[in-house]
Amino acid sequence: MVRTRLFRIEQPTRPRITWSDVAVLIGVAVLIYAGVHLALHAPAVVEGPTISLSPRALPWYAGLSITRMAVAYALSLLFTLVYGYLAAYHRRAEQVLMPLLDVLQSVPILSFLPVVLLVKWLMAMLRAADGQHLEREVVETALGLEFPPEEAKRQLETIINWARYAELMAYDDSSEIIYLEPNEA
Repeated sequence: MVRTRLFRIEQPTRPRITWSDVAVLIGVAVLIYAGVHLALHAPAVVEGPTISLSPRALPWYAGLSITRMAVAYALSLLFTLVYGYLAAYHRRAEQVLMPLLDVLQSVPILSFLPVVLLVKWLMAMLRAADGQHLEREVVETALGLEFPPEEAKRQLETIINWARYAELMAYDDSSEIIYLEPNEA
């Protein structure tokens, strides 16, 4: 008795790399180039508004923070609803958006951006400092204006470690001095 199969199992015949793969790779390369270009050409000093240290200004600043959080939440919700609607009701959009979402969720590059900006900030401070060196405590105090004390210490440790690894600056553990190497100035 000969068995016949109802279904044949065939391997898909498709070229390994298609034009769409090349387009995606070019797009990723352009995005990476643009991100690096923006990071390297950011201004050394960013002038911000004058901040009042008066306790009377605290409610105003708290209101601004809450407003920023509410706007960010609303934009995030709008993005989610539009993205979800398109992925749910448009077959072609789903084929593009779902893999894109998977890739964007797995790319950790965005988590490194704050460190890059903080390293750039510290290098600008060192270039402006007399002798191109600063005491650790001075930098910690400056970071303490933006972060709680423990977070400022952790951020500074991260900045120092990354900058030393990249050979952008040096740190003397015994004297706790952060400085630019002569060729980095």
